[in-house]
Amino acid sequence: MAVDRSSCYMVRADELFNQVTPDSGGKGASQGMFIGCTVDTATGYINFYCEGKPTKYIYKMEPGTKLFPAVFVEATSKEMLQFELGRTSTTLPLSSAVLLNSGKHLQPQFPPRLKVQYLRPHQWARVPNINLKVHALKLSELRGWSTLCEDSVSMLALHIPEEDRCIDILELIEMDKLLSFHYHTLTLYAALCYQSNFRAAHTLCTYVDQKQLLFAIQADYLSGPLRRGFYDLLIALHMESFATTMEVCKNEFIIPVIPELKELYEDDAMRHSLRSVTTISIRPEMTMTDIDGSVEDLKDLSSPYFPLEIVRDFTMTSISEAVRLNQVHIRDPIGGSNENLFVPLLKLIDKLLMVGIINDEDLDRLLVMIDPQTWDPEKEKSDVFKFQRFPSETEDEEDHRKGLLFMELAEGVKLQLCYLLHHLNDIQLRHRVESIVAFSHDYVGEVQADQLKRYVEIKQSDLPSAIAAKKTREFRCPPIEQTKCILGFKLWEEIDDDNRPCAQELIDQLREYHDGFVEKLSLEAIQDAEQESDESGSGGKLSMITKVIDMLNIVKKLEPPVPPVEVEPPRELTPEEKFRKVLTKTIVRWAEETQFETPLLVKEMFG
Repeated sequence: MAVDRSSCYMVRADELFNQVTPDSGGKGASQGMFIGCTVDTATGYINFYCEGKPTKYIYKMEPGTKLFPAVFVEATSKEMLQFELGRTSTTLPLSSAVLLNSGKHLQPQFPPRLKVQYLRPHQWARVPNINLKVHALKLSELRGWSTLCEDSVSMLALHIPEEDRCIDILELIEMDKLLSFHYHTLTLYAALCYQSNFRAAHTLCTYVDQKQLLFAIQADYLSGPLRRGFYDLLIALHMESFATTMEVCKNEFIIPVIPELKELYEDDAMRHSLRSVTTISIRPEMTMTDIDGSVEDLKDLSSPYFPLEIVRDFTMTSISEAVRLNQVHIRDPIGGSNENLFVPLLKLIDKLLMVGIINDEDLDRLLVMIDPQTWDPEKEKSDVFKFQRFPSETEDEEDHRKGLLFMELAEGVKLQLCYLLHHLNDIQLRHRVESIVAFSHDYVGEVQADQLKRYVEIKQSDLPSAIAAKKTREFRCPPIEQTKCILGFKLWEEIDDDNRPCAQELIDQLREYHDGFVEKLSLEAIQDAEQESDESGSGGKLSMITKVIDMLNIVKKLEPPVPPVEVEPPRELTPEEKFRKVLTKTIVRWAEETQFETPLLVKEMFG
């Protein structure tokens, strides 16, 4: 016989109802339910009844036990409960044991009514997750005790002037009105910094300082709206202005022709790299001013100072932890939802990338988190995905972790991921343009040297004046015409080798560079799709549906054909080429999975 001791005897109404009505099929009582409870004071047994029938719930009490009956219910209408001190054929009502004063009156009367006590929420205080580590030491009888606290525990409080009290900001998750008010206040603060309003930004930094922002973005138990509000405020105060400038200047290329440019692109992989943010282009530099108010002229103001390196290190650690935990379904993610977990982190990483705080090492980690199969094929277990295996998880399952592209993400997360991928492609485009300039610098010098050599040979030859004038007509043309003539390789098929205005070595050199460059771009499928669109279209602007259909056709044409047995195996693709194919397949998979509710997401996906 097993004995379980308990401090309360609790039963569920639906379980009682299902015992007395086995054919109910799990449905509740439509016309109400009668539940009874009897106490045998002689034996100490408690019996529960439903609809007048006994149930299996019987409990035995110890002598001297005091009972306090209670009901826990969620109200769905005005009349929910009715308490009756009834009796059965073998029991007396509760009033016969509790209300004994009616027999002392001269005139017979009913016993007084019982008052039902009910609990209601009043006020609560949050217990900190980390307690202070205090060390106490008794120095002597005269000097007394000494206490030492190693690390202080920070908290962020919200002051309510009307009530003259402060509450922990983490408690706002229980107060919907205050939570909404505070979130919209943070949104208003961020809106005040619109269009580089540095004066408002410096003023707001006296209200929401560095310590508050660092605490808010690092708090794991902050509610979702406040989490997004503080992240957006951090971006608006310290990064939005310069990030907007970089976004406007993304298609401007001012490239100094220096030796470092040639050294940077000596490696062919660097020409199309997504793994490096190192460039030679002259770009705007981010400046910050102190918040102490020492700047006198408003023209000298810039974004308020903030330690963005600390933000970068924390954000990379947080996104790595979020990807690691999101391999399986999370019941209670940080922020309360998948969108509140990833959107602030991806948005902050995107802004840090645009302002130039993300370095090559961080970018490599980020790409591994997006698609580990493409960017980390050599390592068996990447550092990004190292964590303790679950008891039911095998080693094979541990080695196949999913990247962000293959997770179940909310639409907001997909949109921020599209923004981030757009800016990564901007870095790749800048590498390509700089590599073309680096190649062109040396190549144009060789072409000019060859042109000078041919000119000297013509001048030193004893050709008739008519033939010499015909051969030197190239050198009398404007520079643009000379360039077209020298580089017009496609028009030289019918010209003799002696009359070509460029050496064969230079022609082969440019063609080799061009073929290798275009091969990495996979332009054949895109050019074919554009030709089909031009033939089928009426010459006007293409609709969004047409662009989506063209994207689907491009993805199908980018699939590598099955090579015959006799043909040599194709060359090994670079990670950038593999990632491009993975990216296009992911976009198509997203489009086929669900119906999007955000038109902007469709625009960014197929942009």
